[in-house]
Amino acid sequence: MEEKRINERESLELITRMIADTRSRIETRDGNIVLNWGLLSVAVAAIVWIALVTTGNPGFNGLWGLIALGYLFNRKEKKAQRQKGYTSFTDRISNRLWIPVMVMAVVSFAVCAVFDIVLEKNLWKLMFTFPFIFVGFASSVQGYVIDVKSLVYGGMLNMAVGIVLIALLMEGIRLDTVWAMPLFIVCMTTLMIIPGLEMKHLARRGHEKS
Repeated sequence: MEEKRINERESLELITRMIADTRSRIETRDGNIVLNWGLLSVAVAAIVWIALVTTGNPGFNGLWGLIALGYLFNRKEKKAQRQKGYTSFTDRISNRLWIPVMVMAVVSFAVCAVFDIVLEKNLWKLMFTFPFIFVGFASSVQGYVIDVKSLVYGGMLNMAVGIVLIALLMEGIRLDTVWAMPLFIVCMTTLMIIPGLEMKHLARRGHEKS
């Protein structure tokens, strides 16, 4: 059987449909995931902030481990996404983009915990810069893939803030919990909560048009 060759215009149309289809699925399901992660991150940050300010005990930084609860949200949404149908190459790029971020988060948390418990060295402030740089980068790339501007701009803003924080640490300038944690909460709002709400809005608007 002779294979049908497609021209440049048909190729472009195929790629456009694939991206639009991926965007629709990501907006519907990943909008919930992004929003859930954002709300969880802000809630945990608020708990850690209150604990640190009221007690002054850096050991309460271990409460950041509560972020792992986010995987419970992911399981339900990802299962529903798989049941939706086939997975395109663009879907796989978008989903697998977060795998290195998750691995690095676990490794970074473990390193900080070991230094704190075994060597009594407080490296938690370095861990504090992680979501700004790596999560910001992954969010910005995903925003370009599915054309969600708040993800792109939120990711870029967080990367810029992360670079500034690392520069402050390298110069020996203390990241005071009083202002650093509220900064984190504001940045996570721009990085996850606002894009999550936009994605859900786009999904509802697309559903109404269909």
